[in-house]
Amino acid sequence: MTFEALDRESGKTVVLRRYFPFGRDGGGLSPVQAEDYEALLTQLADVRHAGMRSLVAGGCDPQDGMPFLVSELVAGPALADALRHGPVAAASVIALIDRALEVSALLSETLGMQAVWVETAPSAIVVSEDDPERGFTFWISPLNWLHEADTHPGLSPVLELLRAVAAKPALGDDVRLITGLKRWETWLAANLTASPAEARQTFKATVLSPARTAGPQPRPVAPAPAKVAPVPVKAAPAVAAKPSPAPGNPVAPANPAAKPSPLARAVAADPPVRQKSNPFLPWLAALVLILCAAAVAYRLWQRNESLKPQPVEDDGIDREEVQRAMDRAIYGEKK
Repeated sequence: MTFEALDRESGKTVVLRRYFPFGRDGGGLSPVQAEDYEALLTQLADVRHAGMRSLVAGGCDPQDGMPFLVSELVAGPALADALRHGPVAAASVIALIDRALEVSALLSETLGMQAVWVETAPSAIVVSEDDPERGFTFWISPLNWLHEADTHPGLSPVLELLRAVAAKPALGDDVRLITGLKRWETWLAANLTASPAEARQTFKATVLSPARTAGPQPRPVAPAPAKVAPVPVKAAPAVAAKPSPAPGNPVAPANPAAKPSPLARAVAADPPVRQKSNPFLPWLAALVLILCAAAVAYRLWQRNESLKPQPVEDDGIDREEVQRAMDRAIYGEKK
């Protein structure tokens, strides 16, 4: 059970997690186990790593003996969200596994007990939103010391995590990385009792080193084409490929359908669909141009007709005689 709480000393919001070491109906820790648990938390109090939630406080409930843990709040989506969107890029899988082994190796050295000291359930792994460079962040798994030697899971939590996130390759993954992950998965399944430090060393040698030393693969050279008459070809729309995120950065799902979350920032977008043009559109445009030209020609013809002199109808009046009568009225009759 997880709750948000307020740390009165620092004024920051923290996360309080209550554990059920023997199941919900199994009861809490005994007084001796409670002392061992609190001693373990004392050893972890000063451990700091970007891949784990820093410990703030912890102990056992005095009423029922249930252990609890108070750690820093890391805001961000869970790895389980990315898995629902599709395959996870191989580069992100490598960063995830390497981070889990790195933190477990650090805690194993601190506590003097070799174990996977982080919770590997996808729902418990978070990618920081406030600090993207922080990458994957794990919960501490503080109850590993309760396992007996014959029931200790060893590195099986890491194997289960790898199989969960790498079950299906993502589009555009480097074949060398996928091959390296498969080889290391086979080694891990046969060496579950190895220490986290040994597993991480083998992981780097099997997965990371071959990909770095192999270098870029040469592109195949196509044969020279025969000389033929040029034929116009309609170019296909270009689709920009999104790069896979570097290790330690948020996971990049292969095919998102909506806005990508911080776990899904490198999702390949589908190319835009090109709509077919209407075959009648050019004819319609030509018809509109013809009608416009006809309207302009008609207006010009009307203007020219209005400027022509109009014939005067014969009304039976002798206009010269009228003019002479007006002249006599004005200048008098000539003598």
